[in-house]
Amino acid sequence: MLFTLNPFYGVAPIPQPGPVFIHEAECERYVETAGYPAELLPFGVVLDGYDVEQMVRRRETVADGSQEATIQKIMCDPLIRYVMVRDAEAGCFDLRVERREES
Repeated sequence: MLFTLNPFYGVAPIPQPGPVFIHEAECERYVETAGYPAELLPFGVVLDGYDVEQMVRRRETVADGSQEATIQKIMCDPLIRYVMVRDAEAGCFDLRVERREES
């Protein structure tokens, strides 16, 4: 199934809707603390690190399986609040990685 999603809804004022493909049948939600999804490692991605003003501070394209390590490097910048992960070929939204709130 295909629908449009604004992954910035509730995060930033400027909408940036794009296509999302989802499973037709119900499936279990991915465990947020499980790291980068292994099933997505073979696919190239564009990683955009955004600050609180919704400005891209860093962009990396990854196609060698180092997505998680690259995200960790991007998140070392304290001004980056989240990383949007998009498919490098189709441009579809895959997921958002957010900075954990300190408790």
